[in-house]
Amino acid sequence: MEASVKLSQKTLFLLFVGLLLLVFFLLTMSDLKVVAEHIVLAKKPVYGLAFLFLVIGVIFYTASWYVITKTVKLNLNFNFALAATWSSIFFNLVTPTASLGGEVARIYFVNRKNGADYGTITATVFLHRIACTVPFLTGSMIGLLYIASFYEVSPILFKGLVAASTFTFASLLFILLLCIKPEIISRLTFKLTRFLIGKWKKLESIVRMLEDVILRFEGSLKVLMGKKRTLMASIGLAFTSWIFDVTVAYFVFLSLNYPLSLPVIIFVYTIGMTIQMLPVGIPGMVGVVESVMATLYTVMGVPPNLSIAATLMIRVVILWFQVLLGGFFTFLLQKTL
Repeated sequence: MEASVKLSQKTLFLLFVGLLLLVFFLLTMSDLKVVAEHIVLAKKPVYGLAFLFLVIGVIFYTASWYVITKTVKLNLNFNFALAATWSSIFFNLVTPTASLGGEVARIYFVNRKNGADYGTITATVFLHRIACTVPFLTGSMIGLLYIASFYEVSPILFKGLVAASTFTFASLLFILLLCIKPEIISRLTFKLTRFLIGKWKKLESIVRMLEDVILRFEGSLKVLMGKKRTLMASIGLAFTSWIFDVTVAYFVFLSLNYPLSLPVIIFVYTIGMTIQMLPVGIPGMVGVVESVMATLYTVMGVPPNLSIAATLMIRVVILWFQVLLGGFFTFLLQKTL
């Protein structure tokens, strides 16, 4: 309990730091009065579509995972899968651990729901992560090629963008390697567990349990990798989810009477989401993501104050609204399980 309190205090402190960074950026890079006017004059019904499309995107994101769970007969209904997905989004945003916090929460809630073994649940979440990385990486490549072809950006910025895309691509290749050769995970785990048992005999029961989870994970992953139709369906649903997510920024700019080209929207969205997943410690990377996104929109030719207004409105949808809904579903799950 004490460690949890310390973690909470650290998280709140880092959130405070992020908010200070955001305030500093707003004060130095914009005219707050003009930014506020843009937001007030935005077409509210059009802006409302951004919230609606985000929710639809999460539904398709859940469906992308749900088809995988059905293959290994996890015995989940879709409503519970949706609640667990919202909760995982909440943990991803408030505990910046490269999305691992959310995946752990999803695995935990499914195990509490039906007692399925951790190895099988982890395999479904792991494969879902791959399915959702494919459209994300595709969008990153499209956006990067478009920007390189039609816009003049500084060499430093361009190198940073290439580095971000390369990191995403390398991560996907590594995950695919583990899917093709899941025994790599078990071999590494068993070497580690034997070392731990040799050092601390008291850990033997925990280590044996971990080995069992890894073996079940390996077996379930091999079964899932053999289900080509399931994989294609999951990737297709992930692409659909990604499209709905990207349109959030489209509707925000439309509400501000400044339609923006889709490749630019895809490009900035991808960079923003990549930064948000960095395990730096600031919840939702508040302050950092806003600064980068607004700067990129400005580089793409959007007036600075309008860039900042649009970025703040986008972040209300993809960060604060998701934290609110995700927190609500997390509360429900904790009360009912």
